[in-house]
Amino acid sequence: MKRSWRRHVHVSVVFALFASLVTCYFQLPLITKRIHRVKVQMRVESTKQNKQLDQDHYEGFSVFEKVLFQRFANSVAREVSLLDGTKDAPKSYRELMDRINFMVHSQPSIELVQESSRNMLVTLFPRWLLDQFKIMFAKPLPHFSNWMNAWVTHFTTTWLMGPSKVQVEKKTNAFVVVVEKCRFLEESGPCLKTCINACKVPTQDFFQKDMGIMINISPNVTDYSCRFEFGVQPKQLSDDPLSLSPCFSDCVQKKGQRDFNTPCLF
Repeated sequence: MKRSWRRHVHVSVVFALFASLVTCYFQLPLITKRIHRVKVQMRVESTKQNKQLDQDHYEGFSVFEKVLFQRFANSVAREVSLLDGTKDAPKSYRELMDRINFMVHSQPSIELVQESSRNMLVTLFPRWLLDQFKIMFAKPLPHFSNWMNAWVTHFTTTWLMGPSKVQVEKKTNAFVVVVEKCRFLEESGPCLKTCINACKVPTQDFFQKDMGIMINISPNVTDYSCRFEFGVQPKQLSDDPLSLSPCFSDCVQKKGQRDFNTPCLF
């Protein structure tokens, strides 16, 4: 009797576990959606709290993100120190953007702004690494290189641009990093001159000339979103509709011009 009773209990437990696993399997999509909703809600609440407390974005960075921030901050300091005389690297996100804005609006030409901004990216990597990447990956494996760089961009630039996701364009077969709301653009003033000449153009040049990868960057001036389209030929700025867009109404650079409707891109 005891053995029979124990077998019955064991069978019941195994059946219950099996039923639970089957239920979880079919409920997995729903559970994933609920987890995503919770994460989004937590992110919204965190953003509200940061705005209420006027906290710098740096305060919310993870240890890994702080390491990435410091590396980029050192690179920015090397380029901007020749203009502002300050050799110390920025200690906060707000200070980082202040230094970049200062460079953009202090350089005598847009070409120098774009060159300095590209140098900020180049000095993040050993020179040999960039050269070897073009030989070993970009040229023989362009599709794989686009895929890899899209995901690396997604995982390593959240601190700089904000949350993003990777999509695959069926028509062009391009890997696209979609930034929900670009923090860089938002904190730049906002100013299209900083967005285009300290980010869009130099980043496109960096990937194409230093890594051998084509990329087209398309910021949206309406909702501050942005698309990094890996594997797509970048548009000439003169052919880009963005160059005809008026700058933001609260742009300080634009308010300093006589013609209020002139885009401050060049």
